[in-house]
Amino acid sequence: MKPEQRNLLLFDPPISRRSDPDTSKAAEVKHTLGKRAERQWQVLRMVGRFPHKTSGEYSRLMLKLYPTRPVRSAVESPHKRLSDLIQKGLVVEASKRVCTDSGYECATYTLTTAGFQAIKDAKNREVAK
Repeated sequence: MKPEQRNLLLFDPPISRRSDPDTSKAAEVKHTLGKRAERQWQVLRMVGRFPHKTSGEYSRLMLKLYPTRPVRSAVESPHKRLSDLIQKGLVVEASKRVCTDSGYECATYTLTTAGFQAIKDAKNREVAK
């Protein structure tokens, strides 16, 4: 992941509790600066490439698109990172429909203008290098 992509997706709220030991806080810093931002970026690109899918459907896609990732991570990442991306203003809930993965009515997701711009800017930076 490029540093500018990581900076775009850094998420402010802590993921550890105040009562957690120092080792948890250290792990949070490592995870927030690395894996969490990387997974947010992967989910953002996936929503851009495959709009109007449910989080369950994105989990299935993540297993196909990132086969070297741990299964648990691929399955759990979309629903967690979609909520991060919504708070960042990069993704919005679109319509609801029956999910092909769960069989339940679920929200689908699409990029906002800011989400499209973030992906476009990242592509432009890569082309410029």
